[in-house]
Amino acid sequence: FFKKEILGLIILCYPLSIVLFSNFFGTYPGIVAERVLFSPSVWFIAAFILILFRIGKFGKLKEPFSLLQKSILALGVFVFVTYTWLTIQRNFQWKNMFTLMAADIDHLDNSTLANYFYGSALQGAGEMTPSDSLRNYYFQQAKKYYHRSIHVSPSYSEPYFKIGMIFEYEEQNYDSAFNYFSKAYPLDTSKTTAEFQLAKSYYLKNDFTESNKLLTELYHKMPEDTFTLFFFCRVKYALGDTTKALAINDQLMQLAPTSYYAYWNKALFYHQSGRFAQAVPYYESAFKYGYRDRATINMVINYYSGLGQNNKANEIRKYISG
Repeated sequence: FFKKEILGLIILCYPLSIVLFSNFFGTYPGIVAERVLFSPSVWFIAAFILILFRIGKFGKLKEPFSLLQKSILALGVFVFVTYTWLTIQRNFQWKNMFTLMAADIDHLDNSTLANYFYGSALQGAGEMTPSDSLRNYYFQQAKKYYHRSIHVSPSYSEPYFKIGMIFEYEEQNYDSAFNYFSKAYPLDTSKTTAEFQLAKSYYLKNDFTESNKLLTELYHKMPEDTFTLFFFCRVKYALGDTTKALAINDQLMQLAPTSYYAYWNKALFYHQSGRFAQAVPYYESAFKYGYRDRATINMVINYYSGLGQNNKANEIRKYISG
């Protein structure tokens, strides 16, 4: 460098170009840092080649090449061919996002996002797979990588939430789902999906008081979310606030007039209060829009049969096969 040779400048440029991304001045996101290292690598390669040229005295000796020069050139060709082959193989790993992540994940134990995103990819693959055994494999693998993500960053809420979703919707393990939802929501109280799932979990555990607290918040945040309205209605009814429950249910019926949930709710209100005759028309509307509980359908059929209205009973029977 002091002799003002080009090699000195190149060697100096290498640490100067890497220092900003070395984590000395602040943690740099790894997914970006590996890309910005391209520029420093150019200086490194240039210095490496110049040093090899000096060792081999290229440009100073006339042909034929010396044994040392031939060895350096042979080594260069070997390295070039080897990495060309590796690059071609890498293209197969870049076939899609899933193959790329699968190829790299074993080298990323300490990456929160890499393990989270791979877990999400596995969960998505499981949801799209018709085979039960393969579906279960994907979900178990997804949980494995979500746990890795949690191990690296215990305060990151997303993997807790995703594990809870697998337990609830794929394994019907509601206690485990509640456990993970109750961890996910406090870590990110702005996440309405986590708040809803926790509220729903409290409802399934018959803890209507806690469910009501969360659903009240959600109702103010998302007054037109139909799933929130459905469970909020059910919770209010369970707590004995029938007037509020019916008002929320009417709002749900207006927002989703072709969904069976509001009609089913209203049928249950009347049925559970001993007014089955008033419940029947709402049960019928629920059947019309997709509700297919066979015991409930048979109950309505028996009701009409008992009244001697066999035509009406036969009309309801179509929903059993439908």
